[in-house]
Amino acid sequence: MLPVDAAKPALIVDEPAEDYLALLAAARAAAARIVATVPEDLAGAALYMHNAGRELLDAVPAAGGGDPLQGEGAIFECLRRVVAAWPDVAARKIEGEQVFSGEPGLWKRAMTEYPMGGFARMAADLMIEHRLLGGKVLEVGAGVGSCSALVAGHVSDGFIRTDLHPFLLKRQRIAGTVERYDFNEAGPWRELDTIFAVNALHCARDKGVTLGHLRAMLRNGGALVLGEGQPRTDARGTPWALNTFFGLFRGWWDVGGFMPREAWLAAFKEAGFSGAGFAVRRAGAHDLGGVVWAVK
Repeated sequence: MLPVDAAKPALIVDEPAEDYLALLAAARAAAARIVATVPEDLAGAALYMHNAGRELLDAVPAAGGGDPLQGEGAIFECLRRVVAAWPDVAARKIEGEQVFSGEPGLWKRAMTEYPMGGFARMAADLMIEHRLLGGKVLEVGAGVGSCSALVAGHVSDGFIRTDLHPFLLKRQRIAGTVERYDFNEAGPWRELDTIFAVNALHCARDKGVTLGHLRAMLRNGGALVLGEGQPRTDARGTPWALNTFFGLFRGWWDVGGFMPREAWLAAFKEAGFSGAGFAVRRAGAHDLGGVVWAVK
């Protein structure tokens, strides 16, 4: 049974501070180039990215020595790609989604490697530890299947993986079924034991409505588990390092990105869940988010 205490974390996972600081420096370097080359008539994703980049520059001092964007890993490659594509995004010659549409392999790596893969790992570990995966389980917004792969050895034929674009999920050989589902709408399933989502529900148009849809599909005592990040990560209010980057995409710039942990916990209560709890993912002074959960 999941612990339900919304006042203190059930678990704190500490990660090396230097990894996040390197990412923060790279994100700042990308933001500096975006802000420096901005035309006057920005709109949509480009306007969001410019404003988010400006906020990051104001919050994070410039790193000394070398180019932080030359770090290794998929997310650093993605940041370099965004900088290169920025003039076309700003001029509305391409949509943000087109920047990575031709390279699904890079996008999958970015969603499974550091830092995004850490949210899936935390959610998977929690569900495995508390034995939440053996019954009727629904994954929403499964994306590239990063969390699906981590729980594959613990699910049964009652596992249902869903996404708006589920074709990629069908390539994974995992027990259960694959379905198309938009979590902005009511779903057809009932009496589920567990519903989980990683880096997905912050894209919901109305979080309260979506939580109501998910609660309706759970049995009494069933659990909702979400892997989510924090929009601001320290006492100074430093923005999440990748806010500017994810501003490329619908579901982020037009909805607002990550939601504070306290807001999720309040939304669970408002939606009628009987209890809630959370686990923290921390890198030095930075609270990156982690996992929040609720029990019906």
